[in-house]
Amino acid sequence: MYSKVFLKPNGEHEAILYVSPVHYKKNDTWEEINTALTKDDDGFKNESNVIQSYFPKSIDGSNKIKLILNSNDEIFIHSEKKLVLLNNQSDLSVVAANSNNSIANVIDSSVTYSGVYNSISDEFTVLKGEIKNNVVLSTQPTQLNNVSSGYFGFQETLELPKGWKIMAADNAVNSLTSSSLSIVDSKGNQVLTIPEPIFFDNYEHATDGSNPVEGKYLVKQEANCWTITTLAPVTWLKDVNTKYPVSIDPTVVIAGNTGGWQSPNNFVDNAGFVFVGVCCGNLTHRAWVKFNISSIPTNSCITDVEFQTTAVTENSTSPEVVLLNDVTGAFGPYGGIIPALITILEPDSILLSLQQLCLFMDIMF
Repeated sequence: MYSKVFLKPNGEHEAILYVSPVHYKKNDTWEEINTALTKDDDGFKNESNVIQSYFPKSIDGSNKIKLILNSNDEIFIHSEKKLVLLNNQSDLSVVAANSNNSIANVIDSSVTYSGVYNSISDEFTVLKGEIKNNVVLSTQPTQLNNVSSGYFGFQETLELPKGWKIMAADNAVNSLTSSSLSIVDSKGNQVLTIPEPIFFDNYEHATDGSNPVEGKYLVKQEANCWTITTLAPVTWLKDVNTKYPVSIDPTVVIAGNTGGWQSPNNFVDNAGFVFVGVCCGNLTHRAWVKFNISSIPTNSCITDVEFQTTAVTENSTSPEVVLLNDVTGAFGPYGGIIPALITILEPDSILLSLQQLCLFMDIMF
């Protein structure tokens, strides 16, 4: 599923491994994944993938999105989402339950239902082995005009195969959680992952700095259905520094927990700041940072990584170049002051604040 094998001119075979699936199984044969959506009588579909997906022509009270896993396991997601408010006493109230009958707009592998509520759109993107879902708030929701605290969000209903369930990583049951969620089959196998509810304004990361916040999930089982309520703090949504549009798209954010910098004659432990460059008698300083990724659910697939740094001070007005290398398994301090890989800055020095490593987990339900 994750590899391609090539025949080289000399007769040897070369296998290349990929971070996301490149093949899906059809009639016991591995076929190339094609993420494009095609039109049929009922709406739009993608069947050339690890997860087969079907989207209705429009959103109304009866239409559903269908996902097929392992050739026969079906998950239904009710296309209509409810808007909700959660006050500080943990009382959940539905503030809008009948969405507009939005017509699907499909471009390549993405389907958008615009204006499902005033200034709110629902977007789905088919990726290799994944379905990514964003609820986009173009402006501050009008439902918050007279609200100053608590949480605002949306509630959706899922129909799972018999014996399947949704579990929070912290084992929270019928209570608020900021943990990731897992959809588990009847044998206890984790099938899909919904990452931690960390949200960013202005479509994730703006060049002038994004404004992240931690949200909440509320998961409940109702008869043969499950509801997932995704919530963002009202204070964040109404903050003057929050830049719209806001994309409610869970992301795992992990901060560096060990690190430091080192030169040929000393090293310093400091995970918050690192010093790189040439100074102190033209000694080259290199730095490392190590991340604890235990909060990522087991068997999850990391499909994209962004590493953010902030320059605090620099000792030259000349152009600066920083080389970042993956030192997985060989992070410092390096024995004998000899690095396996170096980060070099020329011609002078710069102090970097290691703020966060963002792991974009696009495995959605």
